[in-house]
Amino acid sequence: MRRNKESTNIGESTAYQATSVQLARHLGLFEATMIGVGAMIGAGIFVLTGIAVGNAGPAAVIAFALNGVVTLFTALSYAELASAIPEAGGGYSYIKKVNERALALEADALKLFNEVSESVKTDQSASAENEDDASDVTPSKSWQDVLAAYQQILDQYPRTKSAERALYLSGSLNYTLGNYEDAQNQFTAYVTKYEKGKLRYQSEESLGYIFEQQGEYQKALETFKRIEADAPTSRKSALLLAIGRNYENLGNVEQAIATYQGIVDSNTSANWKDIARERLDILSSAPIAATEETEETSEDTTTENNS
Repeated sequence: MRRNKESTNIGESTAYQATSVQLARHLGLFEATMIGVGAMIGAGIFVLTGIAVGNAGPAAVIAFALNGVVTLFTALSYAELASAIPEAGGGYSYIKKVNERALALEADALKLFNEVSESVKTDQSASAENEDDASDVTPSKSWQDVLAAYQQILDQYPRTKSAERALYLSGSLNYTLGNYEDAQNQFTAYVTKYEKGKLRYQSEESLGYIFEQQGEYQKALETFKRIEADAPTSRKSALLLAIGRNYENLGNVEQAIATYQGIVDSNTSANWKDIARERLDILSSAPIAATEETEETSEDTTTENNS
């Protein structure tokens, strides 16, 4: 009898475990609304009521009503967001979706850039082999298509990191294509918009080279000198060469020689030193050549006078 009772209890326990009930993971409109209201209403609302009544008196009711109208716009924005992206996560889901789409467009632009690069290389090879056949080949994609892809990112997702990179890459591509005015506008926009951007230094350096290409040597010199102080060590020699070159363009030979000599005396690589020495040799021989030419001219004049 005792064994039968024990076996019966065991059977009942097993049956109870098999038929255990779990809560349904479902929230309806009412439950979700109550969770939202509970998150918004805290102890602070009761404290602020006394302050509002003390300042506004009976008009505190109107003040709360006007506040409700203001917050209605926020509620409508989140309602639109929830309908556009019906996923858990709120504002985070929106940021995630936007960045994913921007990164997808950036990847497409990079792929298009590589395709056009390969197409250009192929056309150049074909042109070298047979100019007549190569002239009839029209590439399906061009650099303008790449620029349009970058512009699409800037137009649709202007607040993303992809847009920051697209702006810089657009300037770099325009500079490579010789569109200096467009490149200048884009690099200037980058420097203005992204004061702490990771590509700010590269943008400012590119602006210096654009000024130099356009013959604005004083602007180029000022730009290079400004960024040289904070430039990474690997770029200092290149910037100093650019500074010396623009001193030459402005006719300031002494400053150019001093700048090149500073490169030679520094701990930079042998390649930069060789370039600086080459410029020093040219600048040092220029006055000598001018002197010899002057002496020859005076000798000719003296000979003519004697004759």
